[in-house]
Amino acid sequence: LDQVADTFVGDAQVRGVSGGQRRRVTLGEMITSPAPILCGDEISTGLDAASTYEICRDSMHFCRATNSVRIISLLQPSPETVSMFDEIIILSQGMLLYAGPTHKVQKYFSDLGYVPPETMDLADFLQLLTTPEGADMYFPNAEQRELPYSIAELAEKFRESSQFTSIMDEQRRPWDVSWKGEEEPEGMTVFTRSKTKYQNSFIRSTYLNLKRFITIWSRDRRFLIANAMKNLIMGVSVGGVFFQTDNFVSIFGVFFQTTLFVMLGAMTSAPSQISDRLIYYKHRDANFYHAYSYVIGRILSTIPQALADVLIFGSIIYWMVGLVPTTENYFVFIA
Repeated sequence: LDQVADTFVGDAQVRGVSGGQRRRVTLGEMITSPAPILCGDEISTGLDAASTYEICRDSMHFCRATNSVRIISLLQPSPETVSMFDEIIILSQGMLLYAGPTHKVQKYFSDLGYVPPETMDLADFLQLLTTPEGADMYFPNAEQRELPYSIAELAEKFRESSQFTSIMDEQRRPWDVSWKGEEEPEGMTVFTRSKTKYQNSFIRSTYLNLKRFITIWSRDRRFLIANAMKNLIMGVSVGGVFFQTDNFVSIFGVFFQTTLFVMLGAMTSAPSQISDRLIYYKHRDANFYHAYSYVIGRILSTIPQALADVLIFGSIIYWMVGLVPTTENYFVFIA
């Protein structure tokens, strides 16, 4: 993502990064979560095979480095992508057909009589098994039944397999680690992280939120230039209408106009804050930061823009209208 570091992610109104880069942004967000398990639902939808491979490869390296688990569902993955997974889970019609090591899945179905063509890779073979075309790959030997298995029968066969038995035995085995304990068990690097709701302190979370909003604000150069031009033009226009006036009614009109302009300028940020709710909900559910950290950081990040609006517009108004020409009164007016 280095080449798009200063590019907006984008939405329906703003053109941003590509679909693959957007998935990488989401992956980068969620792998920082303290949760020991991360689930990805069809993260390959809309991506080419190369992008899917790179995303799965990065996720695999990270989970092995942090001793965590990643469960990912893919739509028509490439053979290279499938080969990276340690285990495969095959579901169809709400039933479990296989769950176990990737290198054993083809032999398991071969023992049931399903043999893929030589030109077919493992991913396509496993996907066709759950469709009516899967019957065309059924080549039973003399000891196997003549008719292919239905989905329900394949699920029953797996429940009768040694692989399913070993999974259930593992589930029934008492676990030596107690999550209620205070000490981190040896070899479990995710133990402490998983028991701590927020990984950063309140002050650091507030600082990171503030830094994020300031970065987003400062990178929007077109908005900054357009806003400065708006303040300049409106300041000259209003100042020209009330130029060097000494009528107290007109002066009160200037105060009203100034207050209204600043208020309306602040309201322009409301739509973006509404659209940012989805991002906040995602971060909140992942326990990235406390709600107060987000709110305080958001409020503080609006100060630079508010100062720019007041200084440009207010300074022009103050001197063109001809208010008391002293430094003390000028700063009182700006405040």
